[in-house]
Amino acid sequence: MDFMGHNPPHFHASYGEYEISMAIRDSRVLAGGFPKPKERVLFKWVEEHRQDLMDRWNDAHNGRNISPIKG
Repeated sequence: MDFMGHNPPHFHASYGEYEISMAIRDSRVLAGGFPKPKERVLFKWVEEHRQDLMDRWNDAHNGRNISPIKG
């Protein structure tokens, strides 16, 4: 999770040779991409874990350790 220096709150993910950067609040793709079937799985995961992602973003931004999100 990239939290230093710039908004919007977002995360980076990779799948094989593919990389994606996605905004947490609205699932907007900021850079890169996945094959469409995998991208749909990621969108669904973000929907289910949006609050967890924002909590981790806020923790990291405030210098606290972050833990992995299960699932």
